[in-house]
Amino acid sequence: MENLKKERKMENKILNDFIKYCKEFYHGENAVYPLSGVSHLDFVHACNLVARRNDMEFLGDSADRELVRHLLHTLGFKQAN
Repeated sequence: MENLKKERKMENKILNDFIKYCKEFYHGENAVYPLSGVSHLDFVHACNLVARRNDMEFLGDSADRELVRHLLHTLGFKQAN
């Protein structure tokens, strides 16, 4: 049971780090490629979807970050001008 708690805690840290990483690129006025209208909760959901995909391994890298961007773009969030 203790190992399960440790594993879950590590998964949460990896996911939280990934959310922060994605937000640096796509969220807020200091983002590299800001997306209009995206909330923190939008990012959390998109990152969770990418992290929990069954068809590929989640690494939390730039390829996964681009999948988050693609998902948000597909949902209608466009790059801010």
